[in-house]
Amino acid sequence: MELTHTFTTYTEAAERIATKHPAAARMASHALAIVEAGKVHPMKDGRGALVFSETGRGGYQVELRDDGPTCSCRAHTYRPYMINGRAYCKHIMALGIYDSVKGA
Repeated sequence: MELTHTFTTYTEAAERIATKHPAAARMASHALAIVEAGKVHPMKDGRGALVFSETGRGGYQVELRDDGPTCSCRAHTYRPYMINGRAYCKHIMALGIYDSVKGA
């Protein structure tokens, strides 16, 4: 998720998503829980991350492509939240929240 601001805390970043996209507030809350649990592991090339599930039952490959982010989870494929024509899931939001605080 492309957040255009750098935030001091993960909570600030998640609140910004919820404010700008109220329909995605629940997804942003889940994404925040993923980040706060330390389940976002960026790739060394900076083009994505391995993001583990909230339940601990697996991980998903998030890739930051030129045509938009992708995730290997079923939610991204079958029931994404659309922002400006791009599909998002909580794993992509989690990486966006992580990056907006870490300054990646």
